[in-house]
Amino acid sequence: MYEWKEQIPYYVGIIVVNVERRSKWVAKRPTPMEVSAGMKFMLRQSLIRTLFYQNDKLKKNSAAKIEQICQETEK
Repeated sequence: MYEWKEQIPYYVGIIVVNVERRSKWVAKRPTPMEVSAGMKFMLRQSLIRTLFYQNDKLKKNSAAKIEQICQETEK
């Protein structure tokens, strides 16, 4: 693990998850890096867009499940 850990950039962190034991631990902590105002704006817009699409997908899935339950109860 330590061989590839050194090949990863300083600003990238690694979290290791053990599914069998249901545990996780930080293998490598990220080092904060300076981000320009333009990059912050772009990242903020990307996050908002992703949250919007995830919320929209959740609403559609919920509506489909409700419709399916209604159809099953009518039978």
